[in-house]
Amino acid sequence: MMKLLIAVLLISDLAGRWTLTLDPDFSGNPDTLDCTFKQSGATLRVDCGGDTPLSGDIDDRKVVLRFKTGQDGQTTATLSGVLDHADTTITGKWQLDPDNRAGKFQFKKK
Repeated sequence: MMKLLIAVLLISDLAGRWTLTLDPDFSGNPDTLDCTFKQSGATLRVDCGGDTPLSGDIDDRKVVLRFKTGQDGQTTATLSGVLDHADTTITGKWQLDPDNRAGKFQFKKK
């Protein structure tokens, strides 16, 4: 029980407004989006104004988010990154499967 309590207390609080920079975006162009993170324990839900919110989790400092995109939602976008020690920046790479496209991203807390 004590280990569970300590683990819950150590999870970073990512809830709030963030700016997402994609380099490139899924169409091959640089893009910046305003996003809102919601968090319940280690579970994340991120709304960047699109039709489908991103969902995922945080484990220690590693953040993984996924959502369906593309024609008929047949493509899975995965964003895998690392949260800095100030809890204000997540930097990582995105990948589209099965399209085999990739790029870099950065979330910055506002």
